[in-house]
Amino acid sequence: MSLYPGSEVVFPGATDETCPEFVKEFADGRAYRKIYTRENRTIMTVLPKPRYDLLKVDRYASGSVQLSGGCPFKGEFCHIMVTFGRRPRTREPDQLLEELEGMRKVWFSSRLIVDDDFLISP
Repeated sequence: MSLYPGSEVVFPGATDETCPEFVKEFADGRAYRKIYTRENRTIMTVLPKPRYDLLKVDRYASGSVQLSGGCPFKGEFCHIMVTFGRRPRTREPDQLLEELEGMRKVWFSSRLIVDDDFLISP
């Protein structure tokens, strides 16, 4: 019995590396795995800039930018340390501003900064 009934492919955790791997295998007609996991946590400063110009912005209530990943605290019911790890990783301020500006240029009426823990961000 599957842990993920009805799922053909599962991507636990961040997908910045695993999803492109799956897409390439699928597009090339190669066999692909059922579960794509990764060894290391996302390095926030090397994430590619989103292509907001490809979105139909009028279909979204708001846009969001992830500022950090990971949290050093041990919250009893928190999934962050399991999914994103205990070692906090953050984006550079210039990256954050560039993404917010990209959303403004395509007329997102609302822009959110998403952060695992605002207390530890620079």
